[in-house]
Amino acid sequence: MKKELIKNQASYAVTFHYNAIPENPVHSVIVLGDFNEWSLENGFELKANKNGDFEGKFKIPAGRDYHFRYLVNGNRWANEKDADRFESSPLHPHIDNSVLSLPAVEEKVVIKTDKVKKAAPKKEVAESTNKKAKPAAKAKTADDLTIVEGIGPKIAELLIAAGISDFSQLAASKKAAIAEILSNAGSRYAMNWLQQASGNN
Repeated sequence: MKKELIKNQASYAVTFHYNAIPENPVHSVIVLGDFNEWSLENGFELKANKNGDFEGKFKIPAGRDYHFRYLVNGNRWANEKDADRFESSPLHPHIDNSVLSLPAVEEKVVIKTDKVKKAAPKKEVAESTNKKAKPAAKAKTADDLTIVEGIGPKIAELLIAAGISDFSQLAASKKAAIAEILSNAGSRYAMNWLQQASGNN
């Protein structure tokens, strides 16, 4: 038995090989197992080669273990001598089945993860550098702009980002300038809170 990973597919090409014994003539060998639901209709039929043995290659999905056996001449069961291991049949514990182990293919996942890890630090360094420059100076004199009617947390964030972090700056700002800030954010708000900012200063 031989297993070959198929490139760019989560499958293996498995070659089954049954050695025929001259004393026991063989005219048919079918591989039945979990991979074809133990169904004769879907069975893997092996073909006789020059040496009189039977073999065949079939595509089987990766990612699990499969129980299987050979059905010889339609009336006799045989195991694969080179199976990965042998386990008791779930339906007939007194019978051992051959086991084919096909590991999951994880190469693509590892490659993508490595690419993300290499690119991420560059962006994080750039962003952290920009964030340290602006908020540091504003934190000392920042007022709670949400006290002003009509300014919620989101609007306060927009104003601070635009350089308006206290009541005096808010009161001194032109309506047109603030309207532009809010317009760029995709919303329109009443402007009467500009007068309230002057009173809170």
